[in-house]
Amino acid sequence: MSESSFERKISNVTHDTLDERTTRTRTRTFAVVRFRLQQLQNAMVGGEQAANEELKQKRRKKLKHVEERRVRLAGASLGSERLID
Repeated sequence: MSESSFERKISNVTHDTLDERTTRTRTRTFAVVRFRLQQLQNAMVGGEQAANEELKQKRRKKLKHVEERRVRLAGASLGSERLID
């Protein structure tokens, strides 16, 4: 039994419609994924705060303070070792 021309046309229209929907869905999904990936990349690199000089200065000041404290603690440790000897 052969398929009628009407059934073939309906079948073609259904497949074309599904293909268009799939293409639109894939395109939309790709755009969402690309946008989210861009957000994550910006967050990893420093994003909008990467060029913020105030934050850079704050970070440098904090690191300098940590280094000074480390040196003081190391000096105190050496001093206490000399007292024990």
